[in-house]
Amino acid sequence: LYGIETEYDDFWGKKHQASKEELINILKSMGVVIKTQRDIELAILKFKIRNARKHIKSVYVFNESQKELEICINTKLAEKNEEIWNTLTWNIIFEKGNSISHKIKREDLKIKSESSLNNKKYITYKFLLTEKIPLGYHTLQIKTEKFECETRIMLTLSLIDFCNWDYLDLRFKDDLFRNMKIILSPWVSEEAYNELRQMIEDWNISDEIKQTIKIQRSVVEGTLNL
Repeated sequence: LYGIETEYDDFWGKKHQASKEELINILKSMGVVIKTQRDIELAILKFKIRNARKHIKSVYVFNESQKELEICINTKLAEKNEEIWNTLTWNIIFEKGNSISHKIKREDLKIKSESSLNNKKYITYKFLLTEKIPLGYHTLQIKTEKFECETRIMLTLSLIDFCNWDYLDLRFKDDLFRNMKIILSPWVSEEAYNELRQMIEDWNISDEIKQTIKIQRSVVEGTLNL
């Protein structure tokens, strides 16, 4: 609940479980007061209440292959004589500054879950962003008659295996390579050395930057006998 991993894989791929004592010590370092089992139960309850009171989570991460992007809104059930909200307006401000918005009636929202915490009832509504969202990091603003909140939407590439591309265009600026020094392997062949020089010569950066790039042979070249 507090974002603590309870297990990990070591260098050899062997899985290890964190001990109860380790987890308690981590929680204590996060300011959670734990001395008894009741303290653990109270800590869990406080965490759930805090999340339920938070209208929306801090960031949503989707990938471009997802056709419908689900957004969830937490709200406390209105009590007697308490004003209720009826309309939700969302507004997305894209990285480039343009935006889109839409209004949804509360009765048109789908209920994802309901819960009762500390004698208070909470409802989580959900709605879908079916509009085309471009790749990037955008701002989502939510407004009702009772509250306003804001989150971030990150839309990423759907391919996570970089082997699917022949190359990755990082768009580095030429000046990043100014005065770059390339240290060769002690076992580099003369052919590989010449290939590297030719690669630099053919590189699509300015000649002025190329002149600052140095190729340096290893200081231990010829001294190793392995």
